[in-house]
Amino acid sequence: MEALNEYGEEKRRVVIAFDEAQYLRFGGATKYDGIIAYAVDNLKNLTFILTGSEVGLLFDSSSSTIQRRRSSAGTTTT
Repeated sequence: MEALNEYGEEKRRVVIAFDEAQYLRFGGATKYDGIIAYAVDNLKNLTFILTGSEVGLLFDSSSSTIQRRRSSAGTTTT
């Protein structure tokens, strides 16, 4: 990811697209939500596009990741 970010610095931006992104949850020991969350927060030259056919699943996954990150940072939502 860091190498792609550096490439994006030279070329302006790198777009990474996942079609049927709901299947990322079957990555075994690899936690793709954490990897993507790290990249979104820290690698400004990467853009992610996530698509899928399971309505609500991506929202549920991203929402729980956001909640975990807010909890660990000591912030809450109202």
